[in-house]
Parts: sequence; C-alpha cells; structure tokens
Amino acid sequence: MSKRKSNKTVYFRADANADIGMGHLIRSLALANIIKVEFECCFISREPSEAIQNIIKENNHKLKKINSEEYLKEATKLNNLIPPESILVLDGYFFNDSYIKSLKDQGHKTLLIEDFGKSYDDVNVILNHSIGHDKSIYKVNNTKYYIGPDFALLRKAFLDLAKSELKERNNNNIFVCFGGADWYNVTLKSLKALNDIEKDLNVHVVLGHTHPHRGSIENFAKSSNYNLTIHYSLNEVEMAEIIDCCSLAIAPSSGISYEICSAKSGFISGYFVDNQEFLHNGLKNAGCICSIGDLRIVTIEKISEAINTVLNSRETIMEMQIAQSKLIDGKSDERLKSIFHDLVQTNNE
Repeated sequence: MSKRKSNKTVYFRADANADIGMGHLIRSLALANIIKVEFECCFISREPSEAIQNIIKENNHKLKKINSEEYLKEATKLNNLIPPESILVLDGYFFNDSYIKSLKDQGHKTLLIEDFGKSYDDVNVILNHSIGHDKSIYKVNNTKYYIGPDFALLRKAFLDLAKSELKERNNNNIFVCFGGADWYNVTLKSLKALNDIEKDLNVHVVLGHTHPHRGSIENFAKSSNYNLTIHYSLNEVEMAEIIDCCSLAIAPSSGISYEICSAKSGFISGYFVDNQEFLHNGLKNAGCICSIGDLRIVTIEKISEAINTVLNSRETIMEMQIAQSKLIDGKSDERLKSIFHDLVQTNNE
C-alpha cells in the first residue's frame, strides 16, 4: 500500500535559463520526485520558458510563475503567494539573509540547497551534497546541516544505477555533456579532442534546451572523424541509458558528475566556477575522475591527452569505478525523505 500524502505542500523556488543552465531545476526536481509520494510539490519560477514549464508538468508537479524583479520585493511577493508556515526549498545563488529573514518572519520553514559553504542565520536546513565540503566550514547556529554525497540529489534512474552491480566497461562509447550554460563551448573542444584519438569511437553528445553553441556543434558533426550522435533535451531515463552504455564520460564537476558516478564509468572532468571547484577537488581526491582542471582555459590538447590516458588503461577506468561505487550508494533518497519528516515535525511543534 502506498503512503498517504501529507496535507503539506512543499514549495520549490528554482529557475532555469540560458544564463544559469538547468542545474538548479534538475536537482530540485530530483528532490521533489523523491518526496512526492508523501507531499504535494509546487515549483515557483521566474518567467519559465515553455520547455521548462513542460518539464515541471511532465514530472506531475504544480507551477506558479513569477515576474523578474528585485529579490527582496520577490520575497515579499512569495509570502503573499504561499500559505503561512509553509515548507520552502530554495535553490539558487541570489538568496541572501534579508530574503530568508523575510520568509522566516512569516513562519516558513526553509531548506536551502547550496554548494558554496556559506552560513545563514535564519535557514532551518542547509543541504550541500558536495564531497568537497563538511560541517566544519559552517558556523554554529540553529541550522541543521546535511552535507556530502550521502545526500546526493539524484533522479530515480540514477539511484537505480547506483544500486546496480559494478560491470567492466571495455568499449569505445564516449558520453559528452557540459550543460546548458557552456559559455566556453567546452563541448566543441572535447569533440575536437576526440578527433585526435586513433580508435573507432561512438560519441554521444547531449545538448539541452539552453545550449548557447548548438550551431557550431552541429556544423562540426558533419566532418568529425568518428561516429557522432547528438541528443537533444533527454529525459532522465534516456540520459541514464546513454551514460550507462559508455566507457568514458567527459563532463563538468556539477550535478551531472554524481549521475556519472552512479553509472560507474571512466570520467574526465573539470570545473567552470568556484563552487564546482570544491566538488571537483573532492571527486579528484576520492579517485573518481581524471582532472582537466579549469574548463575556462583548458586546451584541446590537454583534453586529448586525458582521453588517451583513460581509454588506454582499463585499470584506470576500473579504479574510478570502484571509487565511484563507494561514493554513491543509491540510498540518498531515504535520507532525504527523513529531512522532510523532521521539518514537518518541527512545524507541528
């Protein structure tokens, strides 16, 4: 028998667009899908595109659209938009102390998904699933902290992959994805680097709704030295199936990195921004990736060198797989559900 839904609605404040990519929305959706058996979930998003609206609806969640405006004014509007003493999940980099205090003054319980290691006085829960952080970076206050990959924000298809048996990967299938905010076009750099590899490669590149360099990638596909397939705006099952069939993934140390680790694959990775660098260093120290460093300045030659290093060493891939299987156990959904049970309990006290 399925569990009865709580009479509580959990509200998710997250955006996705060409400037910030899809990361905030995808991990918020992962969390919403984990708790939706027991809670109604409603997303609140700034001027979402039709594609973003469809993604939320396809996951059977409600959506409230708001207009762009100064963020403290938005917090006031949010208080008028949702019932008093609601549970609100915040995922974005613009939430500051004033914004959060405005929510607290209305009795709302807040869970902030963040990855910079910043403390807030009025947040009830901080969730930071990065391996590069621990509780010692936060100041002591009344906030509850849930830190590290034990709380990995993964969609169901990837939780299932994480629970699957480790299998030896010995093919020339390559997965490439740098998200929807790939302003430095590392996707194209990686595809050009693969041109220098003397193997019969089958390369799968994934482009999202917001990729800024789609045209240049499509033009390159006409002249590549290998079998190149471009996939557009995949759902989680399609994405999981493609990652799972590849011996090597090339992607940033962002939310997708935990999805790749769930599949247990050879993995070349770097970072675009400071918060990704924390996760990148954690993955590197744990032996889960082959690092190519700062993606803003990485050269085609460095990417090619890394690809040769990984593809020519089955032992290197196996070592990464073992490290990844230790990092992501596929049980984070149960731990994340417990956080919301505690929030509901504190709301009722």
